[in-house]
Amino acid sequence: MFLNIISIAIIVALSGYVTYYTYKQRKNLTCMAGMMIAMTNAMMSSVALGTVLGVMSDVELSTPTMIAVVFGMIVGYFTGKPISLMAALDGLGAGVMGGMMGAMLGVMLFPTKVSITIVFILAVFVIVNIVLLKVIDEEISSRIKKKEEREKQLKKPVFVSSTFLIVIVAFIAFSVVGSNYALSQFEEEIEDFTILPTIYEGDLTQQALINVELFSYEPNNIAIEAGEPTVLNFHGNDLLGCSRFIYSNDLDFRVNITPGESNFLELDGLEPGTYNYACTMNMYRGSITVY
Repeated sequence: MFLNIISIAIIVALSGYVTYYTYKQRKNLTCMAGMMIAMTNAMMSSVALGTVLGVMSDVELSTPTMIAVVFGMIVGYFTGKPISLMAALDGLGAGVMGGMMGAMLGVMLFPTKVSITIVFILAVFVIVNIVLLKVIDEEISSRIKKKEEREKQLKKPVFVSSTFLIVIVAFIAFSVVGSNYALSQFEEEIEDFTILPTIYEGDLTQQALINVELFSYEPNNIAIEAGEPTVLNFHGNDLLGCSRFIYSNDLDFRVNITPGESNFLELDGLEPGTYNYACTMNMYRGSITVY
């Protein structure tokens, strides 16, 4: 959670600064340069924010998509509008595209790869924006004839250089911490990634059949009685993709389905409620309603 909050703060601050700096130098930027700047700023900020929000929302895609798209559109519009309406339109389109892609990536991430992926996306975001600021400076330099005017235009607040150093140090720290955390989490969770038995010889109080298809779980919702031990029979299709790897944070299991076989998972008596499960990419989902 701490990494997510820090990432959001960096994304908002850096994209906001690029927007502000572009506004300050708007008289020295061409329409073509403005289109490129608005598109890059909107795309990178919405992709990065969408990825983080997608991770935080677990399996729900609509909310992070809408927030990331709106944020990207705002960044793209206000970056491009001071230069030209065409640049603003380019920024709006890039914000929509980046927000959808980022949110989808965040929701689909394998749980053990979340931290390292966020660090990677954040690093790419920071690097691209630093290069973008340099591009703005070069564009300004090419349009300023006199040396005195060029030095005046290129004089930026100390914030930029200090931010660069802070971001580099933070990136290194996050990379080390994130990599170690992701590795430790993966090593712990892989031990619980079990292959279920294909033959069950115990007593069946109640059994629920779930057909594991290539692109779905059928039925995707089952109902069982509360307080009674239950055996889930995940019957695997002969051809399976990521749907064969099933995990549930609600029920605390992570299992590997054998294709073409019945796979039995024992559950103790559950409290009334709804328990969700999904494939490792969060593309295919199911739920268990306990009444």
